[in-house]
Amino acid sequence: VGYELDAAIDSGTITWTRTGGSADPSSPHVANLAGAELNAGTFSGVLTNAPTLVDGAIYTISVNGQDAAGNAATEVSVSNISYDTTAPVISNVTPVNDTNVNTTQVGYELDAALDSGTITWTRTGGTADPNSPHVVNLAGAELSAGTFYGVLTNAPTLVDGSIYTISLNGQDAAGNAATEVSATNITYDITAPIFSNVTPAYDGSVTTTQVGYDLDAAIASGTITWTRTSGSADPSSPHVVNLAGNELNAGTFSGALTNAPTLVDGTIYTISINGQDAAGNVATEVSVSN
Repeated sequence: VGYELDAAIDSGTITWTRTGGSADPSSPHVANLAGAELNAGTFSGVLTNAPTLVDGAIYTISVNGQDAAGNAATEVSVSNISYDTTAPVISNVTPVNDTNVNTTQVGYELDAALDSGTITWTRTGGTADPNSPHVVNLAGAELSAGTFYGVLTNAPTLVDGSIYTISLNGQDAAGNAATEVSATNITYDITAPIFSNVTPAYDGSVTTTQVGYDLDAAIASGTITWTRTSGSADPSSPHVVNLAGNELNAGTFSGALTNAPTLVDGTIYTISINGQDAAGNVATEVSVSN
């Protein structure tokens, strides 16, 4: 506690009286002032006879005293003082370790409101980022107890291709600091993959369902679709094939697909190739017709 005395007192007390929050069967706590706590001037610190309060209880603190002549000071009180010794907990952070992302959106849960907090992106690999670390101050609903997910008020400007560790910190209104929570190996990627050099070519005739293409970067998922446009009827059109294994890798693929379709002899198709990478960037569709 802290207070000022315009003159020395002969005796005095500070009393904590519970008014709400957690139960405190020992309330009121009456602490007798001692030593320098009785002197004229300013006092600030831990009292000689400091009380043992209850975490989560709310108190009114009352200060009283009298001088050696028996003159009693007017009582001074402060109310609605929350005694809080429990640190807030940050959990369920997203993105998780080893993730590719194409936004700076984050998610986390707070078991109690924060008074202040930061999220820090620190480059650990990939493309150079001369502005790392990026320290973002949390604001508004980002400090509230509960679940947050979305774009931060003070979102950072990251570098495409950089790899980051994301660290979350904060403290509550009582000054209790949360244990830092981090997610590592987060790749920030805003560049869409590119398909090129697709075979078969336009206006081709083929006797197999083999295909070929180049990918400039690995994809997390992709499809090749055969859609009948004329010729023999094909009641199963369109045929959507999920790419698998090395069909998703960066580089050149040519050959029979893992999930090759069963086409109809004499049918004319448009073949369309789609995909997206691990960060969710979608490639521009590439098609060959006839």
